[in-house]
Amino acid sequence: MFGVLQGQIGYTRSSRLHFDFPANGQDVQMVQTANNVKSKSRDFSFSYVNKSKEIPVTDASPIHLEIQHNTSLSNVIRSLQLIDDEDYLRDNSSFFRLRPHVVNSFVPELLIQASPLCPEDVPCLLFAVPSVPEHSEQREAIRNTWGSLARGGSWPRRSGPSYEMKVVFFLGVRSEANMTELKAESELYGDIVMGDFVDSYRNLSVKIGFALHWSVTYCKNAQTFIKVDEDTFVNVPLLSDVLNNVSKQHERYVLGYRHAYSKPYVVRQGQWKVEEDAYPLQFFPAYMYGHSYAISHRAISDLVTAYQHMPLVRVEDAFFTGILTKTMGIPRIHCPYFASLMETRWCQLIEDTYSMFKKPPTFISNTSDDVLRTIEYFPEDEYLKDNSSFFKLRPEVINSFVPEILIQASPLCAGDGPYLLVAIPSVHNHMHVREAIRNTWGSIASGRKWPRKSVAVDVKLVFFLGVNEATNMSDLKAESGRHGDIVLGNFLDTYRNLSVKIAFILHWTITYCSNAKHLLKVDEDIFVNIPLLIDILHNVSKQQERYIIGHKHNFHKPPVVRRGRWSVNESVYPLHYFPRYTFGSSYVISHKAVRDLLTAYKYMPLVLVEDAFFTGILAKTMSIPRTHCPRFAPASETNRCLLLEDKFVSQAGFRKNTSDYYNTWSMIVNNKCRK
Repeated sequence: MFGVLQGQIGYTRSSRLHFDFPANGQDVQMVQTANNVKSKSRDFSFSYVNKSKEIPVTDASPIHLEIQHNTSLSNVIRSLQLIDDEDYLRDNSSFFRLRPHVVNSFVPELLIQASPLCPEDVPCLLFAVPSVPEHSEQREAIRNTWGSLARGGSWPRRSGPSYEMKVVFFLGVRSEANMTELKAESELYGDIVMGDFVDSYRNLSVKIGFALHWSVTYCKNAQTFIKVDEDTFVNVPLLSDVLNNVSKQHERYVLGYRHAYSKPYVVRQGQWKVEEDAYPLQFFPAYMYGHSYAISHRAISDLVTAYQHMPLVRVEDAFFTGILTKTMGIPRIHCPYFASLMETRWCQLIEDTYSMFKKPPTFISNTSDDVLRTIEYFPEDEYLKDNSSFFKLRPEVINSFVPEILIQASPLCAGDGPYLLVAIPSVHNHMHVREAIRNTWGSIASGRKWPRKSVAVDVKLVFFLGVNEATNMSDLKAESGRHGDIVLGNFLDTYRNLSVKIAFILHWTITYCSNAKHLLKVDEDIFVNIPLLIDILHNVSKQQERYIIGHKHNFHKPPVVRRGRWSVNESVYPLHYFPRYTFGSSYVISHKAVRDLLTAYKYMPLVLVEDAFFTGILAKTMSIPRTHCPRFAPASETNRCLLLEDKFVSQAGFRKNTSDYYNTWSMIVNNKCRK
């Protein structure tokens, strides 16, 4: 069963994407593309985030966009994960209690009211879209595309939601707001609610509190409150189906895409700054990304109550879906089909569209593989342009320490070197984890075949360790004698020394494996799809000789933390933001970039946040292209079937139970997914 949307899709030089569907719903004539390919897609995402808040003008020709609804709803439902209570906040449980008196009593006066209001006797889905007065074009685009169902439109070849659907845009006041135009727009569509409060980013929590209060006052029959940013595209029928199923299991819930960090840290400066008097803890509860999340009917009024009786935190998603939800004991449900902030694959709604663009400037091209079309070069760190002088090599060596090798791998790399050197930071007492890797995905390095896949290149696997008080040298030497894949350096093996450990790996690679074509740094709790990774590297290498590839950090401007586990001293890195970087769980460094990174390491101040240091600061300093590949899974993705289906290069979460390595490998060997 499939439906067809026909319209115009375009891009600009800044890679901003937009849809331009005809407002009258009539079909646009299909135009043959340069590649003579029709676009196809799967129902993978409820929502898609377009990082641009503008609707650019484009001269791209109309193309045919075909949407196939071929994802089994049961697969989506099985992907849902109830978020466990946070062990790391157990000692702070007293904070998550309603204050005895009202803390936030401000209820903005209504300057513009939606009309008609929600029906009193008919349940509805309420889509609350925060907007700003001057974004009339964005509102019009939503009304004419996914939001058209609220105005009597239909979704092609799909039945609409089982409830009435209402889309309401919530605005505050800005100095540049043209009240005459806003009132005219409101009279025309009746979907604008404007409150008498300053409309600013730092007031977003006030805006969502305003939207929730409006919902319990004027839309009491809302079965679900769906907060969705105006730069997000929503697959309404699929979302409606999932909400119907989730509601059979839970009456109270918040549903969305869980933040990637298992312990989301609190930032004390910059755009996401949180005052200590409002939230004194170092970590937030687990929370959903704010671009789109759903709140069930019975949870809406609870959140309004919590909002009134808890200190206001201005990081909206952490506040409402984390702090307030935890305070009220509302179940939080992670659904990976809500697109993450870093999701840049329109193919999850409309597949294969990148190949139809006119020379898209930021995407890897010349490949027919859908995976490869998702690869994207990092944009310039424009927010650091005034700090460019920092990203220059210092005139003298700063980091000269090269740890002595206490245990050496044997045999070393052959003359031509392996195509892929897999470097795994490990610790001495994780022998069972190392054994699990050798017997599963790492077995390809010892000559075993990957089931049903041909890997025609050499792969070498090496575990890198330091020393600590508990290191048992005799055990490690015995293990090294059996496998020959351990390198032990004479440095203290601690989390805060991880940057030293990675530099040790780079130095070892240049000294003893200098012809390795690619270096994969991968944590030991990661499972790697080696054949898929090699396919990607073959194709990326045709475009670039120097690069780093991995999963880009979720923040558009990654903040620097000054306290806690990831603290960075101002004396070594005085800026408020890091360059964009990849998550440290797994990333690949090309042959020509390895030596450059080691050079930069020697001549730049040492930052102890390893991934930000090597794939951000040092890569930027040496002008090494950084490449985002969403198939390097973030920490929140745990659907092992995606490895079998070649949807992911790597997945996290394996170290706690080594049986998970073997179960996943058995799935691959038997070609049978275990849901």
